[in-house]
Amino acid sequence: MTIRTRLLSSVIALLAASPWCPASAAVVNPANGHAYHVSDAMTTWAEAEAWAASLGGHLVSINDAGEDAWLRANLPLSPGTYWLGASDAAVEGSFAWVTGERFAFTNFLPGEPDDDAGLGGNGDYLALSVADMAWLDTNGFFVGFVTGAIAEVPAVSGVDDRDAAADIRFEASPTITDSFVGLRFAMPRAAMVRCEVFDVRGRHVRTIAERAFEAGGHELGWDARDDGARRVQSGLYLVRLEVGGRSRTVKVVVAR
Repeated sequence: MTIRTRLLSSVIALLAASPWCPASAAVVNPANGHAYHVSDAMTTWAEAEAWAASLGGHLVSINDAGEDAWLRANLPLSPGTYWLGASDAAVEGSFAWVTGERFAFTNFLPGEPDDDAGLGGNGDYLALSVADMAWLDTNGFFVGFVTGAIAEVPAVSGVDDRDAAADIRFEASPTITDSFVGLRFAMPRAAMVRCEVFDVRGRHVRTIAERAFEAGGHELGWDARDDGARRVQSGLYLVRLEVGGRSRTVKVVVAR
């Protein structure tokens, strides 16, 4: 079996896998109107972020002491650790929320972040330790240590956008490519649409569209290049379509 064949077999299995157990019922924070979901599935950080995106949000960003205290008091967290929506994968030592919000408030355990120095120095992703109700950094690609994830879904403003997002359809074809992916979506009402590509580490790769679209079916495309027109490396990518504050995500594999 060739290396390319083994790669395709592995990513096809990954595309078909659905490791997520049902999320908890959403708990709404009255301070910001955001809905929070908890899952007790063990996955990588990127898979957890894709799950959060499928709900219309991201892995949770904790921006102040009030939100931190509310999470402690109200979310149904089991013993263990939960993925948070921050990483320093882009710039070591400089954590950033995946939402782009300012990383100002912190609640690290003593001695953290330590970049998993004793385990090879790959601690680029944040998790919440339930026992300590504080943060630590760990390897985002290892499955087993982090036992769940918390998703945060923002409040939807505007009835038209909310209705448009409720019934959107989004698909990619082909899902394995070496050069081009066709993207098709349909929505019942006109709305603002943003379509982006991320790599498996949650890093932005390409903005495909960011503008208003009319109701009906539409076609976009991705040429397997980044914002700088450079060809991306082989691997798994997440294409996210956001409509009215909610989103749909499809997985695409680039195999050169």
